[in-house]
Amino acid sequence: MAKRISRRLIPLLLAVLAMGCARGGSSSPSRSSHQDSTGHDSTLFQVVPGQRFGAVTDSVSHADLARLFGAANVHEVRVQCAEGSCDERGTVVKVPGCPDTLRVFWRDTVALRGPSTVEAALSFSQYGDSTLHGCWRTEEGLGVGTTLRELESFNGPFQLEPLGEWDYAGYVGPWLHGRLSGVLEPPSGPRIGLRVDFLSSHGLSDSEFEQLSKPGRDSLQSDEPLLRKLNPSVVEMTMTFVREL
Repeated sequence: MAKRISRRLIPLLLAVLAMGCARGGSSSPSRSSHQDSTGHDSTLFQVVPGQRFGAVTDSVSHADLARLFGAANVHEVRVQCAEGSCDERGTVVKVPGCPDTLRVFWRDTVALRGPSTVEAALSFSQYGDSTLHGCWRTEEGLGVGTTLRELESFNGPFQLEPLGEWDYAGYVGPWLHGRLSGVLEPPSGPRIGLRVDFLSSHGLSDSEFEQLSKPGRDSLQSDEPLLRKLNPSVVEMTMTFVREL
């Protein structure tokens, strides 16, 4: 009797084992479901407004980033602010497979701890390449590579700074009470800022691009025909951490 029962169980046991393998029960070194195309834990790139910029939280340090991303991908550099208002020790994270580079400004520039600002951005040489999509993104998929039209589909019309070669060109905002005002600018905690490509003029004549540039304009509206025709992509995403007193 025991032998007949064990024989009947064999097909069932084989089916259970097969289901286990199909669900990833194999011990083979396949990539974890929590890893992205870079081979890193995907949570290292999840941007959560009000909380964290991927692995960068209010208390993170340069040493923490080197441990999380690998020392070969994390470097101490001099970082400069807009208009030359600062030149200090900072951190750059360049992950193979990611077109965007992470740059961190620190509150403590001696111990390199406690970020003041963090940004994921393309280099100038990458501007105008619509195929590039950054690794650091929000739950909604917003990040480097998101186009102006895509931002409008989330938010509705919004304002942005004029384009061209000046320090604050292409910065987005205000959101004019649209959806992204609540998503990217929570009432407490670090806020997210975006900047679109302010140099590439593909599809526009020189005179058309000039109409979108300083010094002729004080601000732009995203639903302007020329701006929609240009449809610039996000080239920089930043998070500014509020220092608690």
